[in-house]
This record gives sequence, C-alpha cells and structure tokens, in this order.
Amino acid sequence: MPKPGFWPERELWPPFNFGHLWFLEHLLVYALLYAAARAFIPADRASAARNPPTHGAIAAYAVLLAATTFVIRIWYPQDRWIGFLGFIQMEPAHIAQYASLFVIGLLAGPRRWLETMPTRRGLAWLAVSVGLAAFGLPSLRSAAPSKIRWLLHTQVTARQAVTSPIGSCDLRPSTSAPCVGKR
Repeated sequence: MPKPGFWPERELWPPFNFGHLWFLEHLLVYALLYAAARAFIPADRASAARNPPTHGAIAAYAVLLAATTFVIRIWYPQDRWIGFLGFIQMEPAHIAQYASLFVIGLLAGPRRWLETMPTRRGLAWLAVSVGLAAFGLPSLRSAAPSKIRWLLHTQVTARQAVTSPIGSCDLRPSTSAPCVGKR
C-alpha cells in the first residue's frame, strides 16, 4: 500500500497504530523509565522520609501544569495523536499531566509523601478539587452540546487529576491504611 500524500513526513508508513493499546504502550514506557531511574537512584526508604509538599508547592504545581497544558494545546489540540518515535501512540495534549505525575510519583514514593501528608492538607485539596469541579459544571449548562464533552474534560477531569490523588488519600481510616496523615 503506497504512503498517502497527507501522511506526516516524520511518521513511519505503514503506521504502527495499536489503537486503544496506547495506554499499555505508556505503561511499558513508564515502567522502563522507572527501572532506569531506580538503577541510578536507589530507593532508600529508611532515610528518605521528607516533608510532603506544602499548600504553596501544590498550588504552584497546579498553576504550572495548567499553563503548560494550555501552551501545548495551542499546537496540539485534544484528540490529536502522533506516533512518538514512529510507533508510540501519544496525545501531546495530555503529556504534561502524564509526565509530571510520573515524576511526582518518583519523588513521592521514597519520600513517603502519602504516608506523611497531614490530613487537613489532604482534605483541603480534596475540597479544592470538588469546588473547582462544581464551579465548572454551571458552564456546561450554557454550552452547545458539541462543546459539553470538551468542557467536561478540561474543566472537571483535569482539575481533579491534579488535586484528588492528594486529597483522597487521607480519607481512609487511619487504622487500616498505610496512608495515615497527621491531624
């Protein structure tokens, strides 16, 4: 089959498109990156316990992530897929979230952030995520039906992706979960 004229120059032909298996591709890439990081940076959990991020650090991360995502989406709108390295299916619109949360996971694990996060801090960021989600919902009522999916994704899901993992951890009972916060 000949290569179509509209096909991007930098992408291989025939396409190595694995459809919805892009998620498994990403898991494999992140697993390999994690293995490489641990090969160079050993996880010494005994001496690595450090203070979890402050409110300011979490807020700065959320603002920086939102700004980075905004800039990326100027050139790569949502649902535009590329073949990174010719075969790894990637949606650049979300890569800032995926990559930054991966790095935060690399930092949080050895530093035991989820175990040492104060309960009040976790609940505060859970309240922020619920509030931002509720704030975004009224705009959905006035939107045209074609924009509802886009608004729901950008205003609700992205905000919760930043704040809910931090806030939801401390809702577990302190007697049964390793995620015990200070009160």
